Amino acid sequence: MPFGNDRGRSSFLGLSMVALVLATILVVILCVFPALCFDMWWHLRTGELILEQGSVPDADPFSYTAHGRTWITHEWLAEVLFFGLHNMGGVNLLIIFKALVAGLAVFLGATAALVY
Repeated sequence: MPFGNDRGRSSFLGLSMVALVLATILVVILCVFPALCFDMWWHLRTGELILEQGSVPDADPFSYTAHGRTWITHEWLAEVLFFGLHNMGGVNLLIIFKALVAGLAVFLGATAALVY
């Protein structure tokens, strides 16, 4: 046991429960508000472009002022995933996916609190 007495463990578990409640509230907020990132459409189009070309672009194909400049597409895997989800179920499926990811984070946090 990492604590010298039961009081320390009790305090730790109490803080863990507070964190779990706050994380659960976050999940509820994420589920209630379907707002997407303003860049979501950019990400969707990039995912589509990656699937069309079969490779991750290394030059900016979209902007007028930076067209052709070096572009590091560090979100490429998420963009492909988001585009696929959007094709299957539209914006609603993206919102459900966001809620599931947040719920998974809460579950993993709760599990870690119980294990340790």
